[in-house]
Amino acid sequence: MIAEDIFQKQLETELVPILRRWPLCRELSLLKHNGSVVILARHPELVDHTFQILIQYSTIYQEPQLLFKIWETRIVDQVEIQRLSFPGDVSTLVNTQDFTIRSDYIHNTGRDLWYSIHGCDTGEIVGYQEESYLERWCSIYFTIFDPGFSNLFIYSDHYVVSQD
Repeated sequence: MIAEDIFQKQLETELVPILRRWPLCRELSLLKHNGSVVILARHPELVDHTFQILIQYSTIYQEPQLLFKIWETRIVDQVEIQRLSFPGDVSTLVNTQDFTIRSDYIHNTGRDLWYSIHGCDTGEIVGYQEESYLERWCSIYFTIFDPGFSNLFIYSDHYVVSQD
């Protein structure tokens, strides 16, 4: 678990700079009015697919909440069309691992449907230490979108390894 004020601080000061360095990140918006981040990211292999990722605080679980949509781009009669993609098996587009991924989250403001990653075991997965909690969370959960995501932390100032 992480307190909401710690979540907000780590989101802005630790997580956003790392996400901006992610090679698949095309756009990132920090929404200070509700303490969330929206990311548009390329799929690592399918050029016609994009992830819209939302990180927000879950007051129920007192954990980060990870939501996403999958967008597919097609050219029809020389016009680019984007549409939401709901594959029969979401594991064909994301690395589901052992995470529980559901398509049942209806956003409270937009009233639109998102995939959600269930947050019930987050503490056991990430560990309970408050320091760098969101960095650890992101290094694990973002492998859903990019199996190589954890490599970003090799170059983070926070995780410099001594060469002695």
